[in-house]
Amino acid sequence: MKPSTVFLFSGQGSQYYQMGSSLFQGNSTFKGYMNRLDERVQQQLGISPLYELYHVGRKATETFDHLPVTHLSIFMVEYSLASTLMNEGIIPDYVLGTSLGEFAAAAVAGIITADQAVDMLVTQVRYIEENCEQGGMLAILGNPAIFSQVPSIYEKCSLVSENYNMHFVISGSTGDLEKVAHDLDEQHILSVKLPVRYAFHSPMLSGIGSRYKTYLNSMNFQAPQISFISSLYGKEISRLPEAYFWNVIRYPILFRNALSGMEQSAPHLYIDVGPSGTLATMVKYNLAQDSMSQQHMVLTPYGRAEFNNIENLKQTLMLSKN
Repeated sequence: MKPSTVFLFSGQGSQYYQMGSSLFQGNSTFKGYMNRLDERVQQQLGISPLYELYHVGRKATETFDHLPVTHLSIFMVEYSLASTLMNEGIIPDYVLGTSLGEFAAAAVAGIITADQAVDMLVTQVRYIEENCEQGGMLAILGNPAIFSQVPSIYEKCSLVSENYNMHFVISGSTGDLEKVAHDLDEQHILSVKLPVRYAFHSPMLSGIGSRYKTYLNSMNFQAPQISFISSLYGKEISRLPEAYFWNVIRYPILFRNALSGMEQSAPHLYIDVGPSGTLATMVKYNLAQDSMSQQHMVLTPYGRAEFNNIENLKQTLMLSKN
């Protein structure tokens, strides 16, 4: 059976300076999409994500967490990469995003336009910065059952996602996350603070809920032209409710549920179009040993393999058709 192609779109925490820079310098299609989206962001927000990404001499290892830039940069890179792959004849049968990545997935699926997505994200950034207290997100390298076993976690923080058997993410205030990290360290459990200044997927965003949902009511959503797998619901959906894009940043991510449902039907070729290959890694650790599915990434913080990765994908797809 020929595997179906799935594009994966990650969210906040997967970003870094210089992401996609090799493609931007060497692929005119990718560069064209990035430039056009950057113009839209400049019109709406008065900043250039491209300048911040590529032209200020930042290194990929430096902390990159300024919300207006990271939010729009992630979308721009993912939408531009997905569009570039489609230009190369790599067409997805499904799209699957997590959190912010759901905006890019919806744009690629034709539910919203790229310009609509930019406008929605610009508005979201403005509302968050105006109304929400800063916080953060913490990745924990341990069994998700820890969430209900450590009081400093379940009493103060919110569960964002259970990514695989030894990896989950929480969000909360800066002080609460520091306390959690300290408590986990005493138990020799590793945790990593993500480069995110706000507590997405938690009540700390609730201050913008009513206002953002009112804004979203003015948007027109189309039926998906590519099958849309929702990480909010953990399954394929054919219509998005008006508040959908509020709910995807406020409530938990059910990526594992969505992946499990897909794996029950047929083998898939999962292509991560996010900056870091985050979701490809999650797929790898969630697939059953006898799964015929494969996972691939295009972008990495090391950058140099990006062109080879695209060519390898094309070869993989050609072989799967034979």
